[in-house]
Amino acid sequence: MNRKVIVRSDAERDIAEALRYYDDQRPGLGDKFLAEYEQFLSRICANPEHFTPVRNSRGKEVRKVRMERFISYTIFFECYPDTIKVCLVWHGARNSDELKRRLK
Repeated sequence: MNRKVIVRSDAERDIAEALRYYDDQRPGLGDKFLAEYEQFLSRICANPEHFTPVRNSRGKEVRKVRMERFISYTIFFECYPDTIKVCLVWHGARNSDELKRRLK
């Protein structure tokens, strides 16, 4: 199924921050992060129900998947019949209270 992908502005900021960080560590590493993120988006679109469901603070179901090479990052997304909405691309070392607040 070909689903439309919507990336919330919070997730866009998360991705931009990760790209800057990894490129500062080693030029080109940000591109590898982005390539893995896009690979996971393809996997999510192909079979979103495969990934772990969690509830946000309002009780709404979101799903999550941890990236493989960049294992500190988890992609949180909402699944609709024809759309995937990326909510956050979360670094695991961040404050968990902030995660709960941003997953609203």
